[in-house]
Amino acid sequence: MLEFRAMSGESQDDADDLFELYRATPGYFQAVKGRGPSAADAIEALTSVPPGDGNFEKVFGGYWLTDHLIGCSDIVFGYPDSVTAYLGLLLFREGMQFKGYGSWAHRELSEAATSKGCQRMRLSVIETNTRAAQFWFNKGYREVGIRRSESYTGDIIILEQRL
Repeated sequence: MLEFRAMSGESQDDADDLFELYRATPGYFQAVKGRGPSAADAIEALTSVPPGDGNFEKVFGGYWLTDHLIGCSDIVFGYPDSVTAYLGLLLFREGMQFKGYGSWAHRELSEAATSKGCQRMRLSVIETNTRAAQFWFNKGYREVGIRRSESYTGDIIILEQRL
């Protein structure tokens, strides 16, 4: 199946690989940002951390099929509180979607969160990204909040699920 490998903002190869993955997902960027991806988007994803005291663990990684990066995830264990894991991104190449990889990765991430003592998973989806929203609703996530945003093409819908 897939192999998960951690990725780092300190590695130019990781940044290049992630940017190439982003270029293979133009529909996602058009839906959430109204534009195509940039190399800066890849660097930001690899290096950004949530605000606060830093009492959390961020893991950004790629999903590899043989030697080909087909997806990525960004999860922060212990954010926004000690019993929550925040899934910042779960994204697969457009040609690799609807093949079960996202569901597999979600199960793996949920198991990792549970093993770290998390009791719930939280994520945000941009309302204009209707395919992603449907995926998460089908996984049993429920809306717990909404925020307005100037940075995205729509409002940020906050979803949560008990683990």
